[in-house]
Amino acid sequence: MASNAGSSENVSEGSWPKWMLAVAVGAPVALGIAGAIYYSKKKSKVSERKDPEGGPTEEKSTTEPSPPPELSPSAKAQAEKNKGNKYFKGAKYESAIKCYTEAITICPPENAKELSTFYQNRAAAHEQLKNYSAVIEDCTKALEYNAQYPKALFRRAKAYEKTGEKMKCLEDVTATCILEGFQNQNSMLLADKVLKEMGKEKAEKKYQSRVPAMPSKQFIKSYFSSFSQDIISQPFEEIPDPETKTETQPETQPDTETVPKTEDATEEETQAETEGETEGTTETETVNSADVEEIVETKKVELKDDEDKDKDETEETRPESGYIKAKKLFDQADYEDIIAECTKEMESQGKYADTAMLMRATFYMLKGQIDLGRPEIGRASCRERV
Repeated sequence: MASNAGSSENVSEGSWPKWMLAVAVGAPVALGIAGAIYYSKKKSKVSERKDPEGGPTEEKSTTEPSPPPELSPSAKAQAEKNKGNKYFKGAKYESAIKCYTEAITICPPENAKELSTFYQNRAAAHEQLKNYSAVIEDCTKALEYNAQYPKALFRRAKAYEKTGEKMKCLEDVTATCILEGFQNQNSMLLADKVLKEMGKEKAEKKYQSRVPAMPSKQFIKSYFSSFSQDIISQPFEEIPDPETKTETQPETQPDTETVPKTEDATEEETQAETEGETEGTTETETVNSADVEEIVETKKVELKDDEDKDKDETEETRPESGYIKAKKLFDQADYEDIIAECTKEMESQGKYADTAMLMRATFYMLKGQIDLGRPEIGRASCRERV
């Protein structure tokens, strides 16, 4: 009995194999899991009841996925702007303008920063299409929402330059440079370009409307002193007479001819005197050659005095030429009436007409009337060569 009891005790303690133990432990667990699954499936079938028309119940509709939430106006506007940017990068500027316009329409008015960006982007698209009036309009709207917007200012400045509104362009580009701290090379170059163009235009208008004025007396003296052989600044006595310059030889001939004539005349006179006095005097018979020469010289002086007197009388009766007056004014440093006197000399075809034309042309140039002075200088130089 004892042995049987011991053997049964051994069987109960260690004779069961491990798989039997696993089955004994796992079977209840498996049954529990299976029951849970079965219960859940049964519950779901009960819940899937149909309505009378055969449609799904409200419980089924709640299990369907809900649609995505609707975007806000700001988000929709940003989405349109992004689409416009893609079109802009693809050079589809008309489509980009439509997207930017839609973004402006959708965006709430209180979103000032976003609206300024949308207007500026649309202005960029108009710029590519060379619609400069639209560029100015959109940039102006952008600046209404954001007054310190360098991109909008610079873009509007470029549009003003294209439309010829230089002053407005300068104002915008100057404001751009200030906002950017003079760090943007493009805006600084545009400002420099516009300043030069405006300065040139104003100088041309000023030059056309200015009244010609004579420079200072010191300037005129310095100008003429730089020419050592200038005929205008020479003393009047040293200027050759145009009428006698080529007739020097005929003028010397009468001098050589008059001497013998006066000698003959004096010899006849002395001979008559000596013939009348031959009876009572002996001094006349001994008239020597020295006395004859003295008498000849006396006659020559008398003749010259008569000629000078006649010349003075003719000069007093003849009016003074315009060039002579102009030369006197020049020597007195009174330059205002020189051109008028030279004009008189030229109109009267006086003997100093060519020199007067050169003087008048020079003073035209000094007054800045280059169009009047240059042709006359050319004509004067041509006549001088001839």
